[in-house]
Amino acid sequence: MSEFSTGFLVLKDHEQLLSTCLNEMEIDDSIGFVYPVNEKWVGLLLADEWLMEPKTVNMVAEISRQMPLLYFFCAEDHVWGFRVYNLGDCVLSGVIPLDPEVGELELAGTPSAFGLFGFDEDKVNRLNDFLSSETGLTDEDGLAVFKELLESVEFGWMSYSYLIDEGAND
Repeated sequence: MSEFSTGFLVLKDHEQLLSTCLNEMEIDDSIGFVYPVNEKWVGLLLADEWLMEPKTVNMVAEISRQMPLLYFFCAEDHVWGFRVYNLGDCVLSGVIPLDPEVGELELAGTPSAFGLFGFDEDKVNRLNDFLSSETGLTDEDGLAVFKELLESVEFGWMSYSYLIDEGAND
């Protein structure tokens, strides 16, 4: 069975600030919630239908003025990708098809944006090399390498719907 994940990764150091932002924006559990991922990250998981709302773009821009956000999505058999938001803008994005019928590889921005998440120069260079090479990105191991480089291997099978069904927001 394939992984389907979607959500924002936020540095655990920003968890309290993120919760404050969500409270000020009156975002309750019916729209989204924060969930621990690992020692480095927490996830901001939004209801699937809410991801399609124009006000979500405004919310993401507003939160990213307070802290960088890393949006991640994976429909493992077809495509995976990411967007880095900082200071109200998307500063880096990638869409990596695993199925040639889905489309072509799309990368925009500079991988140095990963430095916003506390990665040292060596790790940022490794991410840059990985994304620039395009070798291995579109095979089944590319996603695993990416998650390992981002220290986010635990962010699998995570989405608002999956975790609500498991009672994770209780």
